[in-house]
Amino acid sequence: MTEPTVDDVVAETKLGTEQSSDLKEKLLAPEQIALDIRGNQVTLATTNAAPVVFTADGREKTEQSPSGKTVRLKATLTGDKLVVSSLGGETD
Repeated sequence: MTEPTVDDVVAETKLGTEQSSDLKEKLLAPEQIALDIRGNQVTLATTNAAPVVFTADGREKTEQSPSGKTVRLKATLTGDKLVVSSLGGETD
């Protein structure tokens, strides 16, 4: 049995064209991911989006997404392990 593709998953949702395109864009993995870590300052860049800079200090931060929704973010860097979580907004 083969794994479903992004197109398979999106096709099963029965969403409209615009929503399907948006979902497909969110599900597609970037071709490349780059991390630059200097102390607890992290820059995350991918081939799908503009770079994002954040502090990995384990503190929860609350921000507004571009659509105006409240998003809770937390990033922790322990040795070579980076854990980033978000709750709210368009994705969790």
